[in-house]
Amino acid sequence: MAKKNSIKIIWHIFFSTKIFIISKMIDFSILKDIDNPSFIKELKRSPKKLTSNQERKYYSTLLSYFHDLPNLEEEKGNAILLALCHAFFKADQRVSSFVKGRFMTKLPFSDGRFSEQLFDLLYIIASKDPEAFDENYDVAPLFRFLVRQNAPKCLVILSILTQRFADIKSPWQTFDFLFKCSKYFIESCPENYISLLVYLCRIDSGFLHGRGKFALQKIFLTLQTPPNSHNDSPNSKNDSPKNKRRNSPKKESSLVNEKLAKVAYTGICKILDFDPSLIESFKIDFPLVLSHLRITNLQPPVVSFLIQFIDPNTLSNEASTSPLSNLENVDDEVIYEIIDILVELAYETSKASYILMNMASNFIVASYLVKNSDWMKEQLYSQYYTTCLLTIIFRHKKLRRSIMKSPNFIPFLKNASDDQDQGTISPLMVIFRRLDNIDENFILDLSDNGVLESIVNKAESFEEEGPIRCALMIFNIFHRFDFEEETPNFRPICNYLISLLSYESSNRSIAGEMIVHYAHIPQCAAVFRKKKVADMFSKYGRSDKNLQTIARNFNREIQRS
Repeated sequence: MAKKNSIKIIWHIFFSTKIFIISKMIDFSILKDIDNPSFIKELKRSPKKLTSNQERKYYSTLLSYFHDLPNLEEEKGNAILLALCHAFFKADQRVSSFVKGRFMTKLPFSDGRFSEQLFDLLYIIASKDPEAFDENYDVAPLFRFLVRQNAPKCLVILSILTQRFADIKSPWQTFDFLFKCSKYFIESCPENYISLLVYLCRIDSGFLHGRGKFALQKIFLTLQTPPNSHNDSPNSKNDSPKNKRRNSPKKESSLVNEKLAKVAYTGICKILDFDPSLIESFKIDFPLVLSHLRITNLQPPVVSFLIQFIDPNTLSNEASTSPLSNLENVDDEVIYEIIDILVELAYETSKASYILMNMASNFIVASYLVKNSDWMKEQLYSQYYTTCLLTIIFRHKKLRRSIMKSPNFIPFLKNASDDQDQGTISPLMVIFRRLDNIDENFILDLSDNGVLESIVNKAESFEEEGPIRCALMIFNIFHRFDFEEETPNFRPICNYLISLLSYESSNRSIAGEMIVHYAHIPQCAAVFRKKKVADMFSKYGRSDKNLQTIARNFNREIQRS
């Protein structure tokens, strides 16, 4: 009796264990029949039951239903994808076997009914195994369907992949959808789209050099995207300071998404900072830039954008290579309004001044600045920038007479001469040397307005030989005329030249030669005699043969006057 009971107990344990084991295994007979009433129930349980040796069979069974999409119920299709999400979330290695088994291409990319759940699945796959999006697995062509359905979520997937961009051997096929499908990204999530392009250019030199040019083009396209109606801003008007000052309202610019425009301009600037050579392939859309410059809130980012295109050698390079001076096919009125706004901004920021310097290499721009020359006497960000701008305008020989006739030119020279910045003397010297048809009357005007004396006062503060020589080059212009009726007040210049004889430097001989040149003017000759310049030549010329020669020329000249 006891033996029979033991056998019954053993058989009970055996069958109970078998039932328990069977209950813990996936019932593929149910999963292979989607119409089985227990299909959804078994599907929900399956992620917990799935073993490594069942994975291929499991994936093949479930994904086979997506072969006949028209006859697949939406609820059941999404339940399959959700089951895969749970399966992958439970164990990372399952994602790897799923990818390597090339099951990705069997997912329902083309059916919008399943896109939301599919995005969740792709999010998990991208996070755990970014190599799944390598072109070797042929997922990229299918990804296009999702971009059209929900570009923002696709951008999230791409952002996740970007974090491990270096781990993907051949990512280009997938990431090129940023350019091939840019329309969808720009329309639905432009700011995040720009941020991702900039980030990719920053983290990967291959992307920057291979795709940077296209990234710039796409970001610039976002600036042409109409804003959503709720983004309209009271500042989206033609409210630049220039137009307020003139009290002559122009045509309002089209409404602009200001937030997006700031992000776009910032993004362009960053990419150009990463690779300045990209500037060569970038063409500025000046009418579009003008529409943004009209908006006060957008002026700082637009100016920062334009400053990217300056030629750093503008002041020393006679033939500017800056794209800012290439204004072919740009309407003159567009150019004029841009200049008006930039001049106003140049009173407050050096960046706008630099932009004007580069644009002034263009004759149309320079002509407009000469005709509207209030900036000469009002001073831009600093007198130095004002002087440099006029130096560049003076490169246009046809404009030199017009500049000299401007009522603002003499006040400009006075301001430049009075300015404490030693840096202004070099560009000021260039301007003086480029003066055409200078005559006695012009020099008398300089004297009467205190310009000559101011230049001397400025020169007296110099200690370095370079600035002193620049001042001497300016003084070397005025002695060439015979002032028969009235002589300018050259006494400050003469006294300054005499003072330079006392210091041993390369400028001593230059000052001595200029004393010889000024000696033919009676007013100057009287100063030289009074200061006993002949004795100074004798004293300092004892060990300087060059100065001895200059002394003989001086004695000969002083006797004639």
